[in-house]
Amino acid sequence: MRRAFELLALTLGASGCATSPIEPHSNPDAGDPRTSDSNLMGVWRADGPDVKGRLVEVAADRATHQFASRTEISFSLRVTGDTFGGTAEARTFDAAGRPSGGQVHATFAGERVLP
Repeated sequence: MRRAFELLALTLGASGCATSPIEPHSNPDAGDPRTSDSNLMGVWRADGPDVKGRLVEVAADRATHQFASRTEISFSLRVTGDTFGGTAEARTFDAAGRPSGGQVHATFAGERVLP
């Protein structure tokens, strides 16, 4: 299955923390009637123009309000001026910690948001 996201904001803070500041806007109730995702958060580390990081998002069952799953995303990107590109791998685990579905591989490109 191939999924495309046209817009996703990710903030890589100077402390090494990574967050998606607009996540609540990208997870409307109508998007998935069964689960509700948390805010995407993680860590990152720079090595010259290269960046590696890992993000985690958890999901709750909308009916029971219980923990349903977590998704872990590892990414690697290269920054060139105000643009970047890279690869990512994602895997979802069920509430018991067992892998759920296969690993997803993606490539991406983007640009820095400037004032």
